[in-house]
Amino acid sequence: TTFNNDAWEGRLELPHVAVGVITGMIGVQVARSYFAAVGEEVVTPPSLTQSGAIFALEELKFGAHTTLQAGARLEAQQIKLGDVDPALPRPPGYAARSGQSKKLGGASVSLGVVVYPVKDWSIGASLASSERLPTAQELFANGPHGGTGAYEVGTSGLGPERSLGFDVSVRRRAGFVTGSVGAFVNRFRNYIFEQELPATAITAARNPDGLTPYRFVAADTRFVGGEAEFTFHLVETAHGRLHLELSADAVRAQQTRRYEPLPRI
Repeated sequence: TTFNNDAWEGRLELPHVAVGVITGMIGVQVARSYFAAVGEEVVTPPSLTQSGAIFALEELKFGAHTTLQAGARLEAQQIKLGDVDPALPRPPGYAARSGQSKKLGGASVSLGVVVYPVKDWSIGASLASSERLPTAQELFANGPHGGTGAYEVGTSGLGPERSLGFDVSVRRRAGFVTGSVGAFVNRFRNYIFEQELPATAITAARNPDGLTPYRFVAADTRFVGGEAEFTFHLVETAHGRLHLELSADAVRAQQTRRYEPLPRI
């Protein structure tokens, strides 16, 4: 199987002059990606994904000990199925699905605060509402995926994945040991994941290798967890540095209505 991916992305950031104690920037981002797979394992039909977004990030400082941060982003995306590149052959079953199109939009906002109670220490907290738009694979997949050993089936009716998350962390910024410890909780509406299907859901003719079938579905979920990372500055000289880094994290993710753990996490 040959995978062809031709993509470009552009991003422009425009910092603005300080307005009192407020600093920040606004920006735009555009992207275009054409993807096609040709061969024995074609999971997703040829697709053209185009997206554009505008965003802003502002920072407000209250003296030397408190910083308030706010961000916002608006995004639009369109995915088209079609023979965008005539130089590439059409995979089996392509003609039946060409011409489909999916347009979606999303908005994200965040608010955070960082406090510096004593020298070299900081405490941060943030609250964010975000939306992630589904990918072409999640929407239109229908074929064997050798990388995951699964027969994947998309769901064209999926909408934006919405989350509301809160996290808090404590960080040490200088000294022999630096790093941070934090905790988070995220509640999702329409969290997209792969759910196993009965083996008979896909006919043997379409799935000759007998791969386990999965469908991309959405459900309300909750993630609760924590993470920590530490750096031990063993050697700090003008000629070199030697650091030891340790990190760990844990998360519990489950569907909120059925209280079942999410798969593959």
